Amino acid sequence: MSQSSSIDYKSLYEAAQLQADELLGQVQELSRQLAQLKKMIFDSRSERYLRSDPGVIQHTLFDQDTLVDSPVVETQKISYEKRK
Repeated sequence: MSQSSSIDYKSLYEAAQLQADELLGQVQELSRQLAQLKKMIFDSRSERYLRSDPGVIQHTLFDQDTLVDSPVVETQKISYEKRK
């Protein structure tokens, strides 16, 4: 047997292991994204849904000051008769 070309199996193994680790990371990231997209598409939507981010503040639809300070309007009853 001739040893004219020596193959460094250790470096080849380390390169393959590094590539496998990178691919595994990509698979995990894509799986996470897929799960998030499935949740966005197929989960039920509800106004009772609570955000996982506590830093996000939900604003009210109406300002409380304008509801309290609204003036009372006087009303009158109107009736009519319709002929056939």
